Amino acid sequence: MRRQAFTLVEIMIVILIIGILLMIAVPGWMKLRLTSQQNACDENVRVIRDAKVQWGLDHGMEMSATPASTDLAPSYIKKYPVCPQHGTYTLGTLNEDVSCSVHGTVTP
Repeated sequence: MRRQAFTLVEIMIVILIIGILLMIAVPGWMKLRLTSQQNACDENVRVIRDAKVQWGLDHGMEMSATPASTDLAPSYIKKYPVCPQHGTYTLGTLNEDVSCSVHGTVTP
């Protein structure tokens, strides 16, 4: 009676193939993840910028006025956005762009 089993060489070849596939797939997955986080942060900056402009128009503020995050949420933004990579948003004055400490400024 003969037992059917995998040899050590066959198992090592399978492990090698899996390793090669992971070396190809992981960098692409990481780039995709970073790109999606950048896009989410860009959208958050746009939402904050639009809310900041609306706040300034509604309250008749000058361009040198700076809103606080509490001025914008929940009146102009349902929930204040959070950066996917845990950065902080800097609002600035009404004539300045909103920026993220991780991703920078988004151009309109």
